[in-house]
Amino acid sequence: RNFNGKTWGYSIKSTDRGSFASLLGFKEGDLIHRIGKYDIDSMSAIYKAYRRILKSNPKKVVVVYSSEDTPGKKKVVTFFKVDVKGQ
Repeated sequence: RNFNGKTWGYSIKSTDRGSFASLLGFKEGDLIHRIGKYDIDSMSAIYKAYRRILKSNPKKVVVVYSSEDTPGKKKVVTFFKVDVKGQ
């Protein structure tokens, strides 16, 4: 989403093995815009969104993001409960 002409979101800086981002399948350079109904602008916003969402025991979590390969195109990925268990 654009805000005053700038892209809004949080860029994944690294995907070290076992990191939260890598466990969810993101790659370095991916830009996360939204998780569920929550806008994302920092890693702490990602953690907050997941904690809030998982408390409601969802069947799935929808994430809107764009990748370095296709920066102008937003993608949607759906994580099902099994994918986010323990996060």
